[in-house]
Amino acid sequence: MLRGQTTPADPEPLLEIDAEMPFGIITPAPAEALATLEPSGPGSPEPVLLARRVEIEGARRVDPTRPHLRLRLRQDGRTLPAIGLRSGKAPAVRPGQRADVVFRTRLARWQGRERLEPEVLDRRGSSPPRAPQVTENAREFGVP
Repeated sequence: MLRGQTTPADPEPLLEIDAEMPFGIITPAPAEALATLEPSGPGSPEPVLLARRVEIEGARRVDPTRPHLRLRLRQDGRTLPAIGLRSGKAPAVRPGQRADVVFRTRLARWQGRERLEPEVLDRRGSSPPRAPQVTENAREFGVP
């Protein structure tokens, strides 16, 4: 096989997670601070965050022609709307299900209002709680 070619049987690429960030500390302020690191690209990727044991309160397809999901995610008493781009073909999502969620922070602006809306990159069955680990990349930017 030539370099760069893949087959459907090839494993998905791994996501490098920069920090664990529970929903309780995600506010527009950290999202704005992370946005100041733009532009992002191959040499400067956007920070990728992890929230563990997130309850999926709801999920629906954006529309039948696009594989995006609108999600309602809850962790530690806080509910956030989220978007899962190109995730409509991912394993089924059921309300009440718990998952570890890998995401990027996003600020959604609509009709003059701004709200936090994480972009879900991946989700897996929830794992048991453990001590957070932070990468050097995250420490450099002051992520706790």
